[in-house]
Amino acid sequence: FQTPLVTAPRIAPNLWFKLESCLPTGSYKDRFVAAELARVMAQRRSLCLATSSGNTGSSLAAHCARHGLACVILVN
Repeated sequence: FQTPLVTAPRIAPNLWFKLESCLPTGSYKDRFVAAELARVMAQRRSLCLATSSGNTGSSLAAHCARHGLACVILVN
């Protein structure tokens, strides 16, 4: 994902931060989920099963929907 970089001059003149809130679901978990779904799709799987109580589950559900994969999230 190409998220913007911003400086933090009050903290340090050469310190940069990535704005992860610009990711598709607004969650920093999107990077992990995208990498894992690439592996899942390479194995030609048709279902994702996960446990989550928050950001990971919502990110996974959104990315699965985008790629047409079934998704089951167990809330713990």
